[in-house]
Amino acid sequence: MRISIQACVEGADSSPRVISIGCVERDAGVDPASGLGLFLREAHELLRQIQTLVLNEQADEFVRVAAGCLACGRRLGIKDTKPLVYRTAFGKAILRSPRFYAHCSGCGLRSGEGDTVSPLAHALRQRCHPQWTWLQCRYASVMSYRLAQIFLRDAFPGGKELPTSSIKRSVGGVGQRLEREAKRATSVAADSFTRANRLPLTGTPSALQIDAGYIKTPPQADGRRWIPVVASKLFRSDRGRGYAHASALGLGRRQGMRQQAFLQSVGVDRQSPVTVLSDGGDDISHACKLPAATARVLDWFHIGMRFEQLLLGVVVLFM
Repeated sequence: MRISIQACVEGADSSPRVISIGCVERDAGVDPASGLGLFLREAHELLRQIQTLVLNEQADEFVRVAAGCLACGRRLGIKDTKPLVYRTAFGKAILRSPRFYAHCSGCGLRSGEGDTVSPLAHALRQRCHPQWTWLQCRYASVMSYRLAQIFLRDAFPGGKELPTSSIKRSVGGVGQRLEREAKRATSVAADSFTRANRLPLTGTPSALQIDAGYIKTPPQADGRRWIPVVASKLFRSDRGRGYAHASALGLGRRQGMRQQAFLQSVGVDRQSPVTVLSDGGDDISHACKLPAATARVLDWFHIGMRFEQLLLGVVVLFM
């Protein structure tokens, strides 16, 4: 038995084209107990072929539209074509990336600052599909880089040629971007809580639990082996769900504003009163200083821990 798989490509201004993707062959004499349907190797190959077809067609269509002059619509003159490597969860594809002369021969308008312009290279600055980057960060955050590499290699066609160094770069790049966004959000939160803009607290009350911990790391330049982490969890009664936030930037004085920026990102405005649950330790004192905090409560877990320590001390004393 032979099953052929084809794709029909219908362009906006062209007739439909049928392109062969692959085929699946089965022997009728093989015992079905060995497995029916597609095997992982076959599914990965078909997905890679389909992804390559979709990427090339989409890239060619984008270049066709972007290669026109912004003023008269006349197609810009092409200088050359270079290969562009684009990585996805379904495999790596080499796309055609033509370079065009920026000066239009029809109306004389210059489409870019330089002599040439590459629309596809300009649009795909990361050279990696955002979903593929998300998958790498998703699994590298809950397991080692090596285990994440093994899982992605077995689960996705794009993981066949994925080294651990690429996963590290992806995680580092996403972390730096999130840190820049967090700093901007912290500055915005600080500006909104100036004394002149202080408003009465009339919003929906919320409860925020904050705690601190330490992550062991290789020795730093200053000799430190631990990185302090502040983690918090917000529960909103009006939505019936919780939100989590964590940062590993030390125990600075702007931790309170960083927590406030987190609250604003999930819809808690500056007029909503917040009750802070914590262990009362000095390591999270700055994180608990929220502009909208109305109360600080010692949570039951840490109260129980303190009693356990007291009871242990009494037992030791009488022994």
